[in-house]
Amino acid sequence: MAPIEYEFPVSPAQARLLVLDQLNPGTAQYNVPLAFAVRGDFDPDVFGACLDTAVAGHESLRTVFRAYDGAYLQVVAAEAKAALRIERDVPAAAAHGLLRAAAEEPFDLAAGPLLRCHVYALDDGTHRILLTAHHLVCDGWSLRLLLRELSDTYRTLTGSPRPVQEDPAPAGVQYPDYAAWQRERIDSGALDGAVAFWAESLRDAPGVLALPTDHPRPAVQSTAGGVTPLRLPADTRERLAKVAAERDATPFMALFAAFAAFLARVSGQRDLVVAVPVSGRDHPDLQGVIGLLANTLAVRADLSGDPSFLDLVGRVRERLVAAQPYQDAPFEAVVEAVAPGRELSHDPLVQVMFAYDDDTRLLLDLPGATAERVELLLDDAKFDLLMNVERGPGGLSAQFVHRADLFTPGTVRHWARAFETLLDGLLDRPGEPVTAAALLPEEDRRLILDVWNRTAAPTPARLVPDLIADRALERPNAIALVSGPATRTSGPAAGHASSPPAAQASDPTTEQVSGPAAAHASSPVAAQTSGPAVLTYRELLDRADRLAARLRAAGVGPGVPVGLCLPRGADMVVAAVAVLRAGGAYVPLDPGHPPARLKFMIGDAGIRLVLAAEPMDLDAGTQVVLTSEPRNPDAGTRAVLTQEPRNPGAPAAEVRDAPIEPIGPVLTAQPAPGDVAYILYTSGSTGTPKGVAVEHRALLNLATAVRAQFPVTGEDRVLQYVSFGFDVAVSDVVFTLVAGAELHVAAESERLGDDLYARLRDSRITYAFLPPSAAMSLPCPPDALPDLRTLAIGGEACPAELVERWATPARRVVDAYGPTETTVYATTADLVPGRPVVIGRPVANGRAYVLDDRLRPVPVGLVGEIYLAGAGVARGYANRPGLTAERFVADPYGPPGGRMYRTGDLGRYDAGGVLSYLGRVDTQVKLRGFRVELGEVETVLAAHPRVAVAAATLRGDSLAVYVVPASGEPPPAWELRAWLGERLPGYMVPDAVVFLDELPVNRSGKVDR
Repeated sequence: MAPIEYEFPVSPAQARLLVLDQLNPGTAQYNVPLAFAVRGDFDPDVFGACLDTAVAGHESLRTVFRAYDGAYLQVVAAEAKAALRIERDVPAAAAHGLLRAAAEEPFDLAAGPLLRCHVYALDDGTHRILLTAHHLVCDGWSLRLLLRELSDTYRTLTGSPRPVQEDPAPAGVQYPDYAAWQRERIDSGALDGAVAFWAESLRDAPGVLALPTDHPRPAVQSTAGGVTPLRLPADTRERLAKVAAERDATPFMALFAAFAAFLARVSGQRDLVVAVPVSGRDHPDLQGVIGLLANTLAVRADLSGDPSFLDLVGRVRERLVAAQPYQDAPFEAVVEAVAPGRELSHDPLVQVMFAYDDDTRLLLDLPGATAERVELLLDDAKFDLLMNVERGPGGLSAQFVHRADLFTPGTVRHWARAFETLLDGLLDRPGEPVTAAALLPEEDRRLILDVWNRTAAPTPARLVPDLIADRALERPNAIALVSGPATRTSGPAAGHASSPPAAQASDPTTEQVSGPAAAHASSPVAAQTSGPAVLTYRELLDRADRLAARLRAAGVGPGVPVGLCLPRGADMVVAAVAVLRAGGAYVPLDPGHPPARLKFMIGDAGIRLVLAAEPMDLDAGTQVVLTSEPRNPDAGTRAVLTQEPRNPGAPAAEVRDAPIEPIGPVLTAQPAPGDVAYILYTSGSTGTPKGVAVEHRALLNLATAVRAQFPVTGEDRVLQYVSFGFDVAVSDVVFTLVAGAELHVAAESERLGDDLYARLRDSRITYAFLPPSAAMSLPCPPDALPDLRTLAIGGEACPAELVERWATPARRVVDAYGPTETTVYATTADLVPGRPVVIGRPVANGRAYVLDDRLRPVPVGLVGEIYLAGAGVARGYANRPGLTAERFVADPYGPPGGRMYRTGDLGRYDAGGVLSYLGRVDTQVKLRGFRVELGEVETVLAAHPRVAVAAATLRGDSLAVYVVPASGEPPPAWELRAWLGERLPGYMVPDAVVFLDELPVNRSGKVDR
């Protein structure tokens, strides 16, 4: 151990690096390598003597760092030799790998030395020199000083004349002098004003620059990184200088502005903070000091108001010029003043750095030889994203360095191309807004819009009702429908061996005609036997066609909506098929919804005929036809039966021919692909629900081309789980009946936990769509359901633990994403344990775009709004042309005349073309599988006479409302919940009501949810 000359405290910058070293010991995160390829006459031994001279002349180069009682001290050795390693006869092909490996060797900070040199004599007669220092004792400026000293000493030792120095560095000042001087300034308060300047400059600045990541941010960030080169044309610096000159700025300022514009486009933030390193050597006595003097500035970029690039350059210049007198404020002190809290998951205050080195003097001048820089960037990340720029003889060279635990190399490669494209556009048209410049290079544009949307698949010419009839003719005796609770058995064939005969099914062709006052005639569904009801394909089609004939005779046909206010079960399925076979459009109406909501939906859709299980009090002009016998035969109406009545004493001959009252002329036309097949109502932001009208062509694509991707075949047993008002019920029914499979309609009692498991097991279900909450409620291990080969998930975000539990080699777990407006499914993904949960790729004949607010496709990895196009796009909202025009817009990237649906969902593509869902852009949320517009809850609640204003939000998997009372004592919470329960579905009634004096708002004045 070399004798100690003296010890002294570390500087604030060194203290920060030592803390980081403790968090990530044994890494090369702060190694500073510099490599050269030397051709010509070169003597490694003489070069070693030059290194000895440099180490002897600079105390920082013989310094180590040791901890005493928890505090670090710098320990300067009285004397030391340079750490030089010479290897001879090295294969030239191995040179770069050796350089990289040596540069990545970690330093022992306590033992030293913290500067080392490797010289490789290659078998082709050339040499490679690698200088590696730890950042604790060296910065970029120090490297230039060291190279100049090595060059001068080498000339002296080889007897070569020394060139005239352009800027001789003052001698005599050592790093300990600087450290003591800086400590004195801190202790005396001389830097308090500088720190206060930065604290004011950064007041209310965002604490995190939220770049969209490929992986969740880990609890403790690592140093693993990756490097992606940028391709900047040779004239880039000249173009930067030309634009900068218009605002009296520098190329550095212009390139920083371009990087800020890029970050704003990537993150969506208009206020961001970027780290910028500076030399920290404004004092002339520090020009010749080797050591860590570099400081970091937290520069705030303001892109509010959509400035032009010239204006943004001007803003950057103004901020940097104002900061010039205060750049010696220690970064550590600024962090402590602005963001004293610490999170191990990310760096405080700044997570992105822009490093620009405009000095070309990183040269090694060896007489008799030429030394050319070898680019050597380590895969160790200091920030989430670093843009490193250096000026060289051929122009600017630049790289993105990223954290590998946040971003994939593929994403950052796309970002690099996006930045190159953006920079070119900004420099070409600096007077235009920065948001107008293109961000997507042409090759990526073709990839995203064309290649990833090649989904063409054939569909038959026949429509869905005809295809269902085809299956019935092909396999008339096959089971089509099983409805009601399954009979519990423990045998392997449970679910069919004990099924009751088909005659036990509730018959939707059993009808009772009533007028508008039908609500007073009590008529519950007839009691069922203990087992499930079963229909074969022959029976299903026979019942559907008999009801369809009566519907057509009553005026139902193309374009005519028919309401179905029926409980889940065989009646609902047969009635829906009957309406389709009649050519009409069926409209599910949940009997559990408040009467006022049902009346609105019936009026909004223009429904004049409703098939119902219970009497309904509707406006004049709407006919209610009951599908089951009244319990009270004297209720003032008579049953209309198309087969033998359930009551054996009823006069069948008398009632068999009684018709449904006509609602219009008899329509003989058959449905066309462009006719509406069904209308589903979803939550609306204006406080009223909206009906999505889906055409037959979209339903056909779902039933054939999309079904093939799951796939559902004639051998499957499909669980129909969701409410018929939820669009997945459509796919359950048409997937099954068009394939010739079995549809098992779950009872209300079979929707969670043990009962759901028993139904899946006893009916030997092979395909099921379940909301994640239902799937997670299953109490069984995956192998307890060996028949279940496909589990489709949707309606809510899918938790990773669901995938880990249920995805096996024998079972697919499919994330099925899509709004009602795109016919159930728009994208699908096979989910794999250990990989991110994604929503995948577009379905057959569908297209998916991720667009910015100008409807431009965004690059890979960037967040935008998901737009969906293709065969599944609905006609629009029934009788809502204004809302339809707002949400269904022209598709500029598809065939002429095509439309795309604006989902309001945020998403991003990864480098492989896989789409991820990232939340909502508005207040629409998914709650236990139901789409809920928070604005609707708020609007209805605000109509209460004792409520001034309300805000709704999700808290986990429950809904909460925050209420500001109109005046005086707030109303009881139960009263508000009852008010909502009378006007909204049960799932939209909040679990919690919280009273506030006022709603919290953010800086923009919007409610802070």
